[in-house]
Amino acid sequence: MRVVAIQHVKTRYFVAMNANGKLYCQATFNADCKFKENIFENYWNIYARLASIEDVVQNVRLYRLGD
Repeated sequence: MRVVAIQHVKTRYFVAMNANGKLYCQATFNADCKFKENIFENYWNIYARLASIEDVVQNVRLYRLGD
């Protein structure tokens, strides 16, 4: 796993994702612009918003079936 940012060559805008999963572009870099990159053997790349992964890790709750 590595952390990456995606930036357009001409406009210099960063790809970002808000907490609701909506993609957008912005001129300044912030936490919404950080993505976790997974590269698989079949040459597929998957990107996940790093801030949401950190939120999930901090807010993990376990429930019993039926709770």
